[in-house]
Amino acid sequence: MVRGGLSPVLSRALADRVVTTIRGARLVEIPGTYHHLVLDAPAAFVAVLADFLSTLR
Repeated sequence: MVRGGLSPVLSRALADRVVTTIRGARLVEIPGTYHHLVLDAPAAFVAVLADFLSTLR
């Protein structure tokens, strides 16, 4: 799960709860961003996505 550090929509507490509920999930937080990560920090979001995709077989 990717969360914007300043997101008013997805709180850190909720993100932590989701990640602990889904086996193998992890939380990546992009500091200084809100809920629309692709608009707020496109390069950071793509880097997180590329890292995740590189773990898939």
